[in-house]
Amino acid sequence: MKKIFLCFYVICVFWMRTDFAYCILPAYVDWERGIIISTGKAEIPQDKNKKLLIELGRESAFKDSLKNVREVILRINVDKDITIGEFLKEFPESNTEVNKYINSSKIINESIEGNKIKLTTSLPIDGEVSLNELLKNFKAKLKGEKIHIKESNQIDEELKTEIEKNKAQKGSKRGYKLILLPFFNESDYVKKDIGAEISKILLKRFENDRNYTFLESEEALEYLKEKGISYEKLFEISMTERLILDEIDGIIIGSVTKYKPYIKKLGVGSVGYLEIDMQVEVKIKIFNTKDGKIRFWDVIEERVLEKDFKLRSADDADNIIQLDNFDSDKWIAGKTLSKLISKAENLVRSLFPLEGYVLKVWENRIYINLTSIDGIKLGQILNVYKIGDYLKDPITGENIERIKEKVCKIKIDEVKPLYSRGLQEETCSDIIQPGDMVSPW
Repeated sequence: MKKIFLCFYVICVFWMRTDFAYCILPAYVDWERGIIISTGKAEIPQDKNKKLLIELGRESAFKDSLKNVREVILRINVDKDITIGEFLKEFPESNTEVNKYINSSKIINESIEGNKIKLTTSLPIDGEVSLNELLKNFKAKLKGEKIHIKESNQIDEELKTEIEKNKAQKGSKRGYKLILLPFFNESDYVKKDIGAEISKILLKRFENDRNYTFLESEEALEYLKEKGISYEKLFEISMTERLILDEIDGIIIGSVTKYKPYIKKLGVGSVGYLEIDMQVEVKIKIFNTKDGKIRFWDVIEERVLEKDFKLRSADDADNIIQLDNFDSDKWIAGKTLSKLISKAENLVRSLFPLEGYVLKVWENRIYINLTSIDGIKLGQILNVYKIGDYLKDPITGENIERIKEKVCKIKIDEVKPLYSRGLQEETCSDIIQPGDMVSPW
């Protein structure tokens, strides 16, 4: 009976004592016997410990066999239009299944001639971990993707309508309008205005984020002047006072209290080295001008400790500290500042959190109004909340904060221009519904 062989190359060896060609197939599919056969070759290194080196040669030959069988598998068709190799480009996460299958190869023959070793391995076509099981899973995934495309087109139209309706009801305004004034410099470093530089770099972290709009410094100072508020007064306002402004959501001010490297010479002679301890401290004050409260008023600090065995003096250390290079991670000063500014950025984002809402729920898929423009990324985890009534101060009757009850987490698996989609990461404590809040915080 005819056998069908699938191979990626054939080497024909002509035997001197016969009148036919014997073809060595490095890897092929024997559909009739229900197996994939592959061979791998390697040279055995020459050394006294022959047993160990044969084992190393065997390992190399096995890897060669796995490489050969992978080449064959990638050329097998999932359906008439797509091979496994093409399928994996569309669904790279399925490489895990393919690798698991290939790594289950069994050695069925081994031969050693001189310093060369040859292995023959086999893989089952049928079974729990098999080629047919792979093809079955991949076909189901392809079918699901086609269904998803139809479903996605339908949902796109529904969500466009929903988004337009929400815009009409709630208005198109979103995000926060903030003031970030240049930080003061109260450190010993006076060569440049380190306070202004830090606040400038911090502002850059938000420049492409539509959820945060910052007033220019001059515009901000003019606005505060109209409200009868000076820069100095902002520092004087106590925790018990309130600063409420209708047009602005928050104000961020600060001062650099430390920007200094500490250098120690440790050890002696050829084993001596310099220890560089770069320290930065910034005192930050953040107002929420909607409720008037000071949400943060404290020092954030960062330090980078490095040892260098090539440097011999403090003058040498200056070359890698580079105090005047604020925005380059290449130098110790820039690296320390970058970490501190990341802390400040996360602080601002947590106090003025990115918030969106659920547009639609389709089975276990949750569609939300946040997109890549909002910084949403594939694989990102978001929290879903039910929003309740305001907590009220029983004495003053003042609204303190809305009650938020966490329902569950979702993991973003699709990001589109109008919306993103997430899948439930855990059992939800309540039913997710359109209008529920979503946030990374």
